[in-house]
Amino acid sequence: MARSGFRLSAIADPRLSASPFCTATTFAGIVRSLAVLAQQTANLPASSRLATMTGVSLGKLRRQFVEWSGVELDLLLEACAVIGEEEGLVGEARVFAAAHALQLRGQDLLRHIVVDLRPQQMDAQRWRDTLHWGCSASPFGDCVLAWNDIGLCHLEFFEQSTNPIALLQARWSTAKLKRDDVSAAKMALAVFGGQSVTLHLMGSAFQLAVWRALVARDSGETVSYGELAATMSQPRASRAVGTAVGSNRIGWLVPCHHVVRSDGGLGGFHWGVDRKRAMLIWESLRPA
Repeated sequence: MARSGFRLSAIADPRLSASPFCTATTFAGIVRSLAVLAQQTANLPASSRLATMTGVSLGKLRRQFVEWSGVELDLLLEACAVIGEEEGLVGEARVFAAAHALQLRGQDLLRHIVVDLRPQQMDAQRWRDTLHWGCSASPFGDCVLAWNDIGLCHLEFFEQSTNPIALLQARWSTAKLKRDDVSAAKMALAVFGGQSVTLHLMGSAFQLAVWRALVARDSGETVSYGELAATMSQPRASRAVGTAVGSNRIGWLVPCHHVVRSDGGLGGFHWGVDRKRAMLIWESLRPA
């Protein structure tokens, strides 16, 4: 199938134009600014310097950041400075600690969103029924969502150069795909707005156990692969746990972004480390 190059702006339905989420371009700027802060091992740059390093005007960066996170950029920088002085933290650890200190978002918010979880032990590539799908903006760039009569079964982030249907076909090669962008946008509002969502998980018995363990954890906590394996009473299975985490395709709601290295580093992420950093910070900053 030829790649067509997908643009959210090309969706004709005017009901999608009122999305409260940032555009992919705005999110890219947010990602750059967070990456700059995470790389600082000494004094943090002033907000004006950060804007210059990010490539946008100061006013625009401030406006975009508060619209995205619900918190003033300068407040985050001040918190970073205080945390750095009081706890001796630098780099990524300083930014994460400052974000948690500022807002302390409800610890179980993600777990409360997923009100029903329907696991099914099967290969998603053998699903032959109808799969509804569509694309939407999100707090973390463009995403593609898919659902069936049981619940949401796919939520994946993608870049503008990616054809989203190819992502679905890679996992749901035998499904009957039916596109519905309007319903997808409404579902994205529910997912990222804290409303109740039913998930339909499909995978091997081990994958399902790992994904369910992730959903069950407090949403304000990160965990290493070894710690996650230990909570499943399989302390020697950290590598297998890592493989199962990496195969998750229900981003955000099955919070694989919570899994970090044992030394506290971010580690890998299917949708990019920069997006993982943004998710963890947004989760801390955004008021419940």
